Amino acid sequence: MDSTPPRLTVLAARDADVAVVLRRGPTDWARLHRWDTATDSVEDGGWLRARVSGRRVDLSPDGRLFVAFIAAHGRTDDVQRDTWVAVSRPPWWRALALWFDGTTWSYGGFFPDAASCAGLGPGVPDEGHVPRWFSADARLPAPRPEAAWTDVSVPHNRRMRDGWVEREPEWWERPLADGGAAVVHERVDASARVITEAALRGPPDELTPLGAGASLDVDRAGRALVGRAGRLEVHAGPTVEVIADLTAQRPEPEPPPPWAGTWPRPPPG
Repeated sequence: MDSTPPRLTVLAARDADVAVVLRRGPTDWARLHRWDTATDSVEDGGWLRARVSGRRVDLSPDGRLFVAFIAAHGRTDDVQRDTWVAVSRPPWWRALALWFDGTTWSYGGFFPDAASCAGLGPGVPDEGHVPRWFSADARLPAPRPEAAWTDVSVPHNRRMRDGWVEREPEWWERPLADGGAAVVHERVDASARVITEAALRGPPDELTPLGAGASLDVDRAGRALVGRAGRLEVHAGPTVEVIADLTAQRPEPEPPPPWAGTWPRPPPG
């Protein structure tokens, strides 16, 4: 079994005390976790044997829906059905609505608000359904042109929605409750690969890198949520609190609970 620490992507809901953690590893396994940021309890969710890009996923602003681009190459003889985009209820993978893609060019999905998702396939879903209160739109607001547009479109739109500010091209910042700021430097190299570096800025304007592969987001309370080396952490000034260590987990798929197969109620308003 692969002993490499899992790669973690942390997505904090803008309007709720919820974050979702996408765990990738070992090998081609992925798992979802739901992080209650009010109590800092972590709920383990479903395992999926497929590849899920951490740059082509999103969490709705109310924390109730998750969308992902998923690739399961070689798991089916139908190459038109080995990649797809699906909407589910975190921390479970069971698709409420699924659109087959059949290519690697999908940019995943993006929730402009709690009742709509852009970037999904055209028309009705291939599996599942979409309720009347939810809008599935195939168009995604485009960032400035990039060679790796499939990997920058969703993160760009997500940061714009959630209050990050692009201080200069490729440098994003968001203020923290402790007076510092979360900082992400994202660039596309000559090979069209996206290189992302995360850091925390504290007074007096001191930048502290979080290390290679770290994922950084900001919760509703203005705390820095970090996923790195298989651990979930909260950073507040010089203090680092480890909320959970996910490194020892191994794939043990289990069926989702019944509620994971039903759409939530319409959001207020």
